[in-house]
Amino acid sequence: MDKETLKIYKEQIEFCYGNVEWTHKIHEKAADIYTSVNNWLRWAQLILSFVISADVISQFKNSSPAISGLLVVCTVGLALINTITKSFDFSGRANKHILAANSLWALREDYRSFKNDIEAGILTIEQITERRKELQDAVQEVYKTAPRTFDRAYKKAEKDFKEGKVTFEHLEEH
Repeated sequence: MDKETLKIYKEQIEFCYGNVEWTHKIHEKAADIYTSVNNWLRWAQLILSFVISADVISQFKNSSPAISGLLVVCTVGLALINTITKSFDFSGRANKHILAANSLWALREDYRSFKNDIEAGILTIEQITERRKELQDAVQEVYKTAPRTFDRAYKKAEKDFKEGKVTFEHLEEH
């Protein structure tokens, strides 16, 4: 196998691996954000429900305008949170990002093994070309069904990369 051709294939595989790694991390961060928002909203629902229940019970003993005002504010707040959680389904969105991240993780590992097979010299050009196409098709299938990412998830992933929590050092070895 020609060294220049092999170098071109290896560079492309490393680039594709990096893209999958990056996208995987962004989907992980998106899932983390949605899970965090969902958890916060659930706690807010629980606390507001408790306050409303306590205020309703206290209304039987006391007709204070302050307590009535608090009851109205808490009721409106709870109604707003309930509407948000039903309209946006943060838990469902988080699950979709988790599924995409898990699929991308598997593909990332496939790319890593593929790169090692190329490095070991056990594949012919035809096998490399065929496997590359299979991996590219598999990545495209994940991307077709993956939810869209957003700026905040991108920035959190970028921060992890900058802090060295995720690196591409293994790609720079060659």
